[in-house]
Amino acid sequence: MKSYACEDYRSVVQKPTNWRAEWILAYRALVGRLSVYRMRSRTRRELGFLSDAQLADLGIDRVDAENESVKPFWRP
Repeated sequence: MKSYACEDYRSVVQKPTNWRAEWILAYRALVGRLSVYRMRSRTRRELGFLSDAQLADLGIDRVDAENESVKPFWRP
């Protein structure tokens, strides 16, 4: 049977985390997610206003553009 010394036990116990750093990381993740949502919304809205010639330049037909433009912003 293996016995654990007091030093081994202290290394297993988690040290208190820096709550400010966790909040900063969470805030940055939220801001990043919101910017992705905003970009999706804007590009899908603009896709609906493109002409058939512009869509052909992108290699997209009108049906695909309409299907993409009606998607909600949170759906990739």
